[in-house]
Amino acid sequence: MEQLFGGVLLQFLIGKLQDIKNAEAQKTGEGGTKDGQGEAGKGEIGRGQGDGGIGISGEGKTQSDADSQGNIDSKPSFIQVSEKLSLSLKNNENTLLDESLMSLLPKIIEQLIAKKEQETMEKVINDLLDNLFSENAEVRAHAAKALTDIIEGLPRERKTEMLENISGLLIEWIKIETSLTPSYRIICNYLKNSMQDSIKNFRFAETIPVMDIFNDIHSRILEKNDEIRDISSEIIQNLASEEYLSILFKELHTNERNKRDKAGQILVGFGDVILDHLLDILHEVSDSKERVNVMHLIIDMGQKVIPAIRDRINNKNVPWYYLRNLAFILGHIGNETNTHILQPLLLHENSRVRLEALKSIFQIGGKQRGPLLLSVLSKADDQFRLNIIETLGNAKCAEAVPNLLDLLRKRSLLASQLQIDLQEKICIALGLIGSPDAIPALTEIAESKSFLRIRAYPEKVKIAAGKALKSIKIKQK
Repeated sequence: MEQLFGGVLLQFLIGKLQDIKNAEAQKTGEGGTKDGQGEAGKGEIGRGQGDGGIGISGEGKTQSDADSQGNIDSKPSFIQVSEKLSLSLKNNENTLLDESLMSLLPKIIEQLIAKKEQETMEKVINDLLDNLFSENAEVRAHAAKALTDIIEGLPRERKTEMLENISGLLIEWIKIETSLTPSYRIICNYLKNSMQDSIKNFRFAETIPVMDIFNDIHSRILEKNDEIRDISSEIIQNLASEEYLSILFKELHTNERNKRDKAGQILVGFGDVILDHLLDILHEVSDSKERVNVMHLIIDMGQKVIPAIRDRINNKNVPWYYLRNLAFILGHIGNETNTHILQPLLLHENSRVRLEALKSIFQIGGKQRGPLLLSVLSKADDQFRLNIIETLGNAKCAEAVPNLLDLLRKRSLLASQLQIDLQEKICIALGLIGSPDAIPALTEIAESKSFLRIRAYPEKVKIAAGKALKSIKIKQK
């Protein structure tokens, strides 16, 4: 190896490392080390005893005061230089800023691989990777450039293996990197290709962490500049092709390889890029199991899907089951501020849509529950009015008390079963709400007796009123 390029490479590297050491010495004092101990001898790259380091002389000889594993002179000079370069990458960021030295790094890695010096090669790569996390943006950029130069020079199999081994570190680097460089684009492209290959080979677990980081940037969970965000969005868009989506959806629906959950996680990572596609499936697919799977995917995407759901709810030319499913989804991802989206569904002609909307409003409506439900109470049919009153009671909507008392006073001489049920529901609701304003009316009902032709309230209504009174008085105490 010493004769590589006629011996020029070895001498060039020694010279370069000498230049770096000399630059260090000038910063810390003439001929001294960073801690002031030791002296760089003539023609040597030396580190003082305080550093516990190794030096390389101009003749390729090595000195060490901390080598406890035997005489390093027994190693080939090329390996000594590689180790020196690794040490320099670890201890001196300026090494990365020397373009002529870094331009030789891919060839060094290539020769280490050829000589099966795996341990030395990994050490050089690891010390290079550490510089991806430097606080200095210029150092990070040069480290990324050196890494991509190395990877580009590797055979396909070696390239795949290396990317698999360092993908976790690359993801962490993408999290912190703020500068868009050509190397940033190249590394993102490596990761995209890796995801495509993993999906095609059903290695879904490997795909998830990469998809998550690009989705976080695309959806602004992780703040980046617009150029970096555009790259992430483009990668997700490219992955959302029929080829990859069909693989993931097939596994989602069939669980053929027992990887349904992992396929679902990847699909969630596509976010709004495939949201319209998911909503179309929910609209068009007749298989209820498939619809349920898709609904859970949409729910996992969170509140960012709410604008699309609002638009779909406002479209009247859709089947009832589609609207019911949208109401269900909103009940799991919405909140008080967007509950009003469900209001039109409270008056839908299909009872199952109305009930799902009512249930979702109860779940997410907060302080908006009372105003929303009272706005449709007079318009609702008799059966649904019972459901609304029950919900107002369970939600303890104090603002509903005047409306409920008005309904309670509207009493006909010939009470129908529906009216009896309504009165009973109102009494129960008033008891749950616990407002003292209801005490006079409830007392009148509980103590009512028949007089001449005026009938007392039905027994079940009187019982409900009595329980409500007791509940309110306990709350008052």
